[in-house]
Amino acid sequence: MTQIRCKVDSIRFAAACPDELTLILKRTGDGNTYLPIWIDRNEGQILADELHGRPDSKKELDSFLADNSATDSAIGCTTVYLKGDAFFAKVLLSPHTRPREVGCSIGVALALAVRANAPILVDDELFDRAGVRLE
Repeated sequence: MTQIRCKVDSIRFAAACPDELTLILKRTGDGNTYLPIWIDRNEGQILADELHGRPDSKKELDSFLADNSATDSAIGCTTVYLKGDAFFAKVLLSPHTRPREVGCSIGVALALAVRANAPILVDDELFDRAGVRLE
């Protein structure tokens, strides 16, 4: 399966669901293709804190890395994928030259990618099913 490199475009309030935020990923190299993902407000806050350099989320991110015996330098990439009708994420960690993928929430996974300036990858099938192209 082909994976497409993306970046976080924005995080927005979802007017229809006050407990959720809309995360918008933008396909890199293609200025018109977006992937909206609805995420829990807490996950969105973790990502927003990291994007804006606020220290609030550092405890959760540091805890995730400690639980996996890894540091920022061990973050290889984050992959967002679809399983059934739900979005999931995994982080590729290489703490001791032994790479492994670890599943986690989308907010944490993307915040770790932002922190480490690591690639964000999305399965191309996901863009086919849920992507939006604006002209």
